[in-house]
Amino acid sequence: MTPPTQAAVHEWALAYLTNRPASVAEMRRVLARRIDGWARRARKAEVDAEAIEAGAHTARERAEAVIERLQASGLLDDVTYAKHRAERLAREGKSRRAVSFDLAKRGIASELARASIDQDPATELAAAASLLRKKRIGAFSRKATAEIDARERQRWLGALARAGYSFSTAERALRLDREAAEELLRSLR
Repeated sequence: MTPPTQAAVHEWALAYLTNRPASVAEMRRVLARRIDGWARRARKAEVDAEAIEAGAHTARERAEAVIERLQASGLLDDVTYAKHRAERLAREGKSRRAVSFDLAKRGIASELARASIDQDPATELAAAASLLRKKRIGAFSRKATAEIDARERQRWLGALARAGYSFSTAERALRLDREAAEELLRSLR
């Protein structure tokens, strides 16, 4: 059983990228999983262990060459990926803290993550408003403002805190009326 060719590794990478964008670290993990799968199939086919190890090593070198090629062509770009992912997560209601964690999980360097996350407090408030709409709380609650008691407000504050928002941002978000919240959401687009 021959190790994966450079063309096969390149096809694996392109197939993954056609479905979703990826960071360099994610692409390394994807290709490593594919190479590990090849090695498992080779073991099942009772190929010599040394040949499998040599083939896997060759395939890993080919994977690195493919990653370099994709970076040179612009298909793999951590800066663009981090910026777009951070913007999308903010639109979905994720706090800066949650976005930072997500980018780190995807292999983005912390300096690059900080640079790609919008530090404007208005953007953080708009992201909180997006979460309010998603959870149907605060300005997007079905209850009238007079019906909301202290216990429910605490529950809403807790939801925002668990999502990574600071107390001051959570308070400001819960004080928004529906019109102001909708205006903030339009600013995220």
